[in-house]
Amino acid sequence: MDTRLTRRSLCGAALATSATLTSGGLVGTWRSARAIAAQPVVDTSFGQLQGEQRGDLLVFRGIPFAKPPVGPLRFRPPEPPEPWPGIRDATIFGPGAPQGANPFEMLLTVLVPETSEDCLYLNVFTPSTSGKRPVLVWIHGGGNVVGAGSQRLYDGSELVRRGDVVIVTLNYRLGIFGFLHGTSVAGEALPTSGNEGLLDQVAALRWVQEEIAAFGGDPENVTIFGQSAGCMNIAVLMGMPAAHGLFHNAVLQSSGTAWNSMPREAAARVCTAILAAAGLTPADAGHLRELSGEALLDLQTRVGMVTGGFFPVIDGEVLPRSSYEAIADGETAGIPIIVGTVRDEFSMFMLPDPGIAALDEASLLARVDAVAPGRGQEAIELYRGERQARGEDIAPPALWIAMLTDHDFFVPAMRFAELQSQQAPSYSYLFTRPSPVMGGAFGSLHGLDLPFWWGLGNDPGTASLVGDLAAAQPLSHTMQDALLAFARTGNPSPEGIGAWPSYDADQRATMILDLEPGIMDAPREAERQFWERV
Repeated sequence: MDTRLTRRSLCGAALATSATLTSGGLVGTWRSARAIAAQPVVDTSFGQLQGEQRGDLLVFRGIPFAKPPVGPLRFRPPEPPEPWPGIRDATIFGPGAPQGANPFEMLLTVLVPETSEDCLYLNVFTPSTSGKRPVLVWIHGGGNVVGAGSQRLYDGSELVRRGDVVIVTLNYRLGIFGFLHGTSVAGEALPTSGNEGLLDQVAALRWVQEEIAAFGGDPENVTIFGQSAGCMNIAVLMGMPAAHGLFHNAVLQSSGTAWNSMPREAAARVCTAILAAAGLTPADAGHLRELSGEALLDLQTRVGMVTGGFFPVIDGEVLPRSSYEAIADGETAGIPIIVGTVRDEFSMFMLPDPGIAALDEASLLARVDAVAPGRGQEAIELYRGERQARGEDIAPPALWIAMLTDHDFFVPAMRFAELQSQQAPSYSYLFTRPSPVMGGAFGSLHGLDLPFWWGLGNDPGTASLVGDLAAAQPLSHTMQDALLAFARTGNPSPEGIGAWPSYDADQRATMILDLEPGIMDAPREAERQFWERV
């Protein structure tokens, strides 16, 4: 039984249908023209879509941008969707990609109520199907193992209404389904590049180029934006040959972009471990296509995260080089960017660390020496002095979190901004507003800025993270206006925020996003210089 059709019935969302058709594994619902005459209908290259009128905007959900990657198409690059007859119902979100448990559920809720390998769908929020508006395409985060474009947090309504833009959110294959590199290990038995999830994103961007004009969007003004793993993927897409020309601006939120891709050798080790856990030899690797989705998720959970996780792979073909090398080669020329982090990115990632609370000077030194060999004591003294001067916590756990935040997020993000500033205007930010959760113990934790970008009322689950919504609203509007101005003009300087200077190696102008936003030159400069030397 198709779980999506069952879910529609249980939710009372299904209306009378004229036909239920199956084509290449794709199951959809088409209604009679009479039943939906009052709702918006759009013509696409693949058939007609009926969306939902929601007040003063239109929403089209569950639009297929590729064939379902199931059966013989599992682990394969995406293929264009099949055309459909009649009018397709586009009022129901498509399923999210298969995914395991979220280890940070207590702080960051990722609610994807329905998942399926048949997951390659996108959603469009637009004020009107006429006109020619800037388009913003969202690539969700979640470590490339959880998340979906249909999460409540990513409702585009507020951005659409505030900026007269078109918002697109999308799904892509996650984890073992989208980022398993088999070619180096198994050859033709499993000829996967490890970049199938990235190619899904490319397919969605290609759909935007070809179809978004019918939804009132301008295919010549497309901004991609994403957070965490979505940001990592964007950094890779900027220099990926298959994505060239499919977007024009990029916003990279809360990822240092340092660990956005894996060398082929590291990706091969992940695949080798997966095959061993499945009891398969490289010659038998193709049998992974015969396993159930649940069995693959079990392999992903047991093996993937202890061998480096699932990230884009520098395989030499789909992804020829790292992001930094692509920038140096001029592959990213002409793409303005905004790139930034939150102040305490790593605080949340310490939750599974049993030793963090008991960290003392000796154990802190051992940890820092492992990251900066022979420079541990120097780092501790530097961080203690700089943080004390700013009135910040200098206990060993706080120092360790600050170091990892800078090492993995802040410093690589600023390096990315500096490098790209030689190719196009670059703008940097640092979000510093703390969360009140658990008495403020996590500070400005990873993902805290998301409700501010999207809308504080989108997901009630984020209210406890944000705190006083009325007090936070002005900052949210400022951030939204900057994002919308950037999407429209390539410059994030709306009237309410004033001039946002571009980033360069001399001044390092950075927008501090807090209750009173403002520009600061070279924040955390001593720490940045330390890690650059290391």
